[in-house]
Amino acid sequence: MSIATVIKSANCLYWIDDLGQWHGVDPASPFEHLREPIAERQQGHAFRWLGMVRVLIQNGCLYAKWDVRHVDPQSLKAVETCILQERYREIHLDFFHGGWNREVFTDHRAAARRLDRTRNFRNVAFIAPLTVARLSPHEPKLARSEFVREDVPLTARALAAWEASDRIWAHNRPIAWLAEHMLVMSPPRQRQTSARIHHVGARHALTEALGPSVAKSFEGVLCDFPWLLPDQLNRLLLAYQEVTASGRPHLEDIRSLILPESEEPTWVPYRRLLLPSHNLKGEPLVLCIAEIRQDISIPFMGEVA
Repeated sequence: MSIATVIKSANCLYWIDDLGQWHGVDPASPFEHLREPIAERQQGHAFRWLGMVRVLIQNGCLYAKWDVRHVDPQSLKAVETCILQERYREIHLDFFHGGWNREVFTDHRAAARRLDRTRNFRNVAFIAPLTVARLSPHEPKLARSEFVREDVPLTARALAAWEASDRIWAHNRPIAWLAEHMLVMSPPRQRQTSARIHHVGARHALTEALGPSVAKSFEGVLCDFPWLLPDQLNRLLLAYQEVTASGRPHLEDIRSLILPESEEPTWVPYRRLLLPSHNLKGEPLVLCIAEIRQDISIPFMGEVA
């Protein structure tokens, strides 16, 4: 099947083999990795034994998925050629390097360059599971009317709302306007590896990474953060304790490898703002605003996306 033939077909799923040939998914195919829904369960075999690339063309977007270490060069070249020849509204690159990493592009040339550069890591061990870049918590002063403006950076809105709320977490305070982006917890005590989570927002990074039902299951209980590796957990808990002790905001970019239950590891790049707070009874709280972003300051595989 030629690339030209593929381009004419919208809302179709394909596997590209080691000869660069496109194979449309067919429920009647004699090959398990070319059938749906079985294809979903056979992805590991197709990626790691056959070196294939999975491509979905849907609603004017292209979604490509492959394993960096095992992909066949011809398979990857076929996708790159397709990206350069056509004009997709968005190009989603989902590739495995120690964990699954997803990046989204609207510039087809930038997407092709990114895909091409992953070839350099075919036989390279994956990087450390957690990287952190500490940022300055300074943000411009905002008027109360700007707290809810979507075009204002989330961290700026959160800092301004936190100051206007007198650091009190309550539903009638300005900072509660950002509840959908926020995780609220009682700070962990010294030498504790768990903390009580009171609230997880629907647009918080944890919800986006693990799913709404999993995130909600952590509310109201002591959570030991099972999706994190031990070193990551220690780093996270230390940051919460530092914020509580110092009384100062803590802003940083993080690229973390998480381990969702029954799934393969996934890289999550996010910007995190930690704010010291307390409830109406005066009990200490930590407010965590975390937003998954592609443009954080920490490179992945030698490049800032």
